[in-house]
Amino acid sequence: MQVDGDISIRSDTLGRLALRAVSLQNRLDVVAPNLEWLRVHGCNYVDARISAPILTEVEWDDGYDPARHRFIDTGRHLHRLAVTQWTQTPPLLERFDVADELSLHLTIPPIPSAYSKFLENTSKLPQSKVLTVGLKVIGHSMGSSLLHLLRKCGGITKLKIEFIHLDAPMVSLCNHLGCSCIQQEMLRTDNVTLDSLEEVEFHFFTGCDEDIDLVKLLLMCKKTLRKMVINVADDLALSEEVQKKIQSFLHPSTILEMGGPASRKRDVCQCKDHDWY
Repeated sequence: MQVDGDISIRSDTLGRLALRAVSLQNRLDVVAPNLEWLRVHGCNYVDARISAPILTEVEWDDGYDPARHRFIDTGRHLHRLAVTQWTQTPPLLERFDVADELSLHLTIPPIPSAYSKFLENTSKLPQSKVLTVGLKVIGHSMGSSLLHLLRKCGGITKLKIEFIHLDAPMVSLCNHLGCSCIQQEMLRTDNVTLDSLEEVEFHFFTGCDEDIDLVKLLLMCKKTLRKMVINVADDLALSEEVQKKIQSFLHPSTILEMGGPASRKRDVCQCKDHDWY
């Protein structure tokens, strides 16, 4: 449903609802006692009041403002929460205490204040078992950004990392500007606890040095995994040298699966203007 003007929905049977705002300053009021699945796109400036006591899945595209976006009678435990953040406004993370499956696709622009905002907006994450991460890290350290999120999600059993390769300023810009992403404290792995982690999947893997370094960094946090899956990007085949290098990082008991291409598109936003990749 496209939201253009004020909308009020009252339904005892509605189970799934997808909303997309096409104008600013809308008002939206939803009372749906059987609503289980909600997708919201581009509703930054919409005043929304959603009453959904059995809501279990939320896909939220772009910023969240607790003063504008109010969940009424909704519990704090979701089966799945998928957040795509294009701006530096807070994502919908602190509203829920638990999300069994948590999917984060976040953008970090190439300025120190944006990185500080990223740290602030992700200071508290819902407890989860499965974590999917896709970061548009423009000019910052991908390693320190990922480690920050993992410190907040120590109870996960499965981790999915989607590589996003950009033509962007190098991290050396952060050295010049004194950004916190390159501070040694942010790159520590001894304070990342992943005792429950069993399986890791990498998607859109290219075999470049940055991708390999991230695999190595992750294995410094959790040396023994039950399984690792690496799916390559489109039209790529990993060289034997790269495969052997990855294998050398792994514990002998870890199962390694190499596959691809992994060009699946996420299902958070259906708008062609907002294709993440």
